Amino acid sequence: MDRWVEFNQKRILEKIPLNGKTLLDIGCANGEYLQLFSEKLGKQNIAGLDIYATNVPGIKTVKASAEKIPFPDKSFDVVFEKDALHHVPNREKAFAEMKRVAKKEIILVEANLHNRVIDIFIDKRFHRHFSKETLAEFLKGEKYSISFIEAFPFGSNIIFPLKLLNYLPNFISNAIFYRIGKMLDFFEGEKATFIVCRISCR
Repeated sequence: MDRWVEFNQKRILEKIPLNGKTLLDIGCANGEYLQLFSEKLGKQNIAGLDIYATNVPGIKTVKASAEKIPFPDKSFDVVFEKDALHHVPNREKAFAEMKRVAKKEIILVEANLHNRVIDIFIDKRFHRHFSKETLAEFLKGEKYSISFIEAFPFGSNIIFPLKLLNYLPNFISNAIFYRIGKMLDFFEGEKATFIVCRISCR
């Protein structure tokens, strides 16, 4: 895996303590987050869903839409999604399905529309990203909390020099990432890269 991408993924999950032992990842794509979740919860306690076929050894994945999740009610303690909800044609229906299968909480991690880096790179014709305000409006009536995480959203495929980190000894790249993480901590305000929203299902 690209070390820069893995650093950002781990940084995000380190900032989100899990409230439960079973988890469904909505929009799991190639399963990179599933692999990280499996380190904490075990492969047998997690599952992934995506509109495209995904194969992650040892982890249950299903090809399906978030608008029609093929699991029974209250199947998972936690339902997690990162940058999937803004792609779904019917957000309301997808969220209702997430609530149906979640026992304890839903965790939404969405790119922050107020972030300058996100704003430069996204094509607003295809991405309907959230701001804190639009997410609050979407969740009107729900019991939720919102926080922010600063993590650079793009991999070394876009910022090519970052590929060099893949060829450094691990102890050097880890030392670099440690310092970058400390630096990013100073930018975790309302204009940070990602909005983290936790919705209680109890």
